[in-house]
Amino acid sequence: MEILFQSNRATAPELSIVLLDWSCRESFHIFDYLSSQAVDRSKFEILWVEYYERRAKEIEAAIRKSQLAGERPPVDKWIVLDMPRNLYYHKHLMYNVGIIASTGRIVTFCDSDAILSKNFVTSILDSFDKDPNIVLHMDQVRNRDKKYYPFNYPSLEDITTTGKNNFIDGKPAGLWDEEDTIHTRNYGACMSALWEDVIASGGADEHVDYLGYICGPYEMTWRLVNAGKKEVWHESEWTYHVWHPGQLGDRNYFGPHDGSHMSSTALAARQSGRVLPLLENPAVKELRLGRTSRTLDEELLQRALLDRDFTEWTVSKMRLDMIKLGKVLSRKFLPRSMKTYVRSRFEALGRIRSRQ
Repeated sequence: MEILFQSNRATAPELSIVLLDWSCRESFHIFDYLSSQAVDRSKFEILWVEYYERRAKEIEAAIRKSQLAGERPPVDKWIVLDMPRNLYYHKHLMYNVGIIASTGRIVTFCDSDAILSKNFVTSILDSFDKDPNIVLHMDQVRNRDKKYYPFNYPSLEDITTTGKNNFIDGKPAGLWDEEDTIHTRNYGACMSALWEDVIASGGADEHVDYLGYICGPYEMTWRLVNAGKKEVWHESEWTYHVWHPGQLGDRNYFGPHDGSHMSSTALAARQSGRVLPLLENPAVKELRLGRTSRTLDEELLQRALLDRDFTEWTVSKMRLDMIKLGKVLSRKFLPRSMKTYVRSRFEALGRIRSRQ
């Protein structure tokens, strides 16, 4: 693991925004939207966590450009985990590294290729000022029109009014639904919670069931709810997303899910009342138990990875397990699975439309 870049800050921010990459991002437009927020940049920090060895030239160039212009950098902490390529990506490990490295009162996990309005940060800060005892989610407007690829900065109006999208009567379709919110709302798009609450619940669960595509911050949400927090969906702010290749999962390994790609393990935690993760990151555990202080200590970050057996995360191990289960990873299997998922989401969307 290496901290490639760290900005100089005089004071701690209110909000830490954690963005993930597993060598899959082609566009880094989210930095442009975060640089145009309605609040001062000192109010929030941006952390970029890369899983593999990639040092994105686009980020490096953006940092250099900001330095030459005497402006704030696009990212405050750029961390590369240097995980071996024979391991599947584990977003929850990246979440935990972001949690450990963050300094904000609030921590937000957001799609790193999302499009954001200028009020994105303000909406999060205002929500926690009104009620700090919450876990905040923002839904996502998704547009499947391929004309926005490669990314060409469509307006929010274009995203919500053209092509195939899930925007109905002024908001994402899922926010109209009260019957099957687990499947009609995008639980993985954007989640925020107080840092101290996230630590108290053990951070993100690194159990092997969350390896690959079937994962997301919502498993933390439901354990935080079990701990007494209130799940809240913002009714006037959301993120936006446009089509790109592989948008339904890169290097698709699927852990156990309910048939509509919501983690069965997370759903079990929701129902059982469990608060702590099945597999807690050792560095997060040290923070939870008060054995170390909250400072950006590279040694503490290293303890998030050191002396751990990642054998279960290897591509060969996962393929063997899937073969044993009769779920062979093949080019035929994966698209069929994804088509079933997309069809289920649009069937739910149709139910919502019919009630409007």
